[in-house]
Amino acid sequence: MYAKTAFCSVCFFSLGHTETVRMLSEHGARLGLRTVHGWTPAHFAAELGHLSVLRLLHSLHAPIDKKNYCGDKPVRLAEIYGHQDCVQFLKRFDLYQLIHDN
Repeated sequence: MYAKTAFCSVCFFSLGHTETVRMLSEHGARLGLRTVHGWTPAHFAAELGHLSVLRLLHSLHAPIDKKNYCGDKPVRLAEIYGHQDCVQFLKRFDLYQLIHDN
């Protein structure tokens, strides 16, 4: 399903308030939905540097490594906007996935 969801908006506007994200998840928010441009909640969190939200999304098994329709993963957005803590976290996740998928 491709729509801008309330969950994506919360990841963008939450200012890193993980409790709001957690509450929505506990009440059935679908963590894997994408926008019409292929953005996941992780793309929004990475763009604004919400490391705590990215960590929470990961712990909830939400996709944090999917490409949007321009081919950008959340890690690329974190790089573009200079959020080095998010970049490091997402790169560690990518490395972990690479090791465990082979």
